[in-house]
Amino acid sequence: DIKLSKKETMEIAQSLDISEKKEIDHLLYVKGNLCSENHVGFDKEVYVTGDALIGPNNMLQALYSEGDVKISEGTQFKRWLDADGNITIGVNCDLGISVSSGNKIHIANNCVFRRLYGMPIVTSHNQTAEFQYPPETFFSKESSLPETSFTRKNDSAVPPGTVINNNIVFTGDIRIGSSTSITGTIKSYGDVFLEDDVIIYGNVFADGDIFIGRNAKISGHLFSQGSIYISEQTLISRPDKIKSIIAKKEIQIEQNVIIYGFVATEGHGGIL
Repeated sequence: DIKLSKKETMEIAQSLDISEKKEIDHLLYVKGNLCSENHVGFDKEVYVTGDALIGPNNMLQALYSEGDVKISEGTQFKRWLDADGNITIGVNCDLGISVSSGNKIHIANNCVFRRLYGMPIVTSHNQTAEFQYPPETFFSKESSLPETSFTRKNDSAVPPGTVINNNIVFTGDIRIGSSTSITGTIKSYGDVFLEDDVIIYGNVFADGDIFIGRNAKISGHLFSQGSIYISEQTLISRPDKIKSIIAKKEIQIEQNVIIYGFVATEGHGGIL
């Protein structure tokens, strides 16, 4: 028995295997590795000094691991998941309020979330997939970003293949044509729609929604008062730069997306 905000019972165990359909109604401290089978319930917080392998259709309050964590399909978190090592998450999981790791978070499809932090966050149903990272020189243009002043434009569209070296404020909805390259930050009083293969060396801010097409590369932050949709093959930030993706209403992320940093929404977050 220990005294926290109230009296609690804690089990201290060596490396532990938990059989299916078992209910753990106390705090759990595992010195070593933790492995659970199908339909196990953890009603209280769990601390693991080694690796954690959580079986399918488990229910957890909160889990912290000093090693790697693998979450099987259909598992639900009520609060949070944190690990010093890599986190791998199977399909159809509810990730609760927060998932964080100083290393890689790999998330399969049909998962829901509120907050994510990983270096990087990778979405893919194929856990062994190899992703093509850009060369080291890819984000070198960040050093040539323009000053903080903005040019105001009433345009509703930017033609495909346009090259822009400026910070721009658009007064309404804006559609950025495919293969456009922008060195600078863009802001919009409406929605921002990026077609495929757009590159932005800077931030994207919108009072409305932000839609990001396939194979986009964005070096900065994304912020929307509405929703953000990120299509496949998109890369956001890089290993030495922590960036944030924040949308008040909703964030939806397709497969094969790489994000270095923080993702958060007050509403619904989904990995498609």
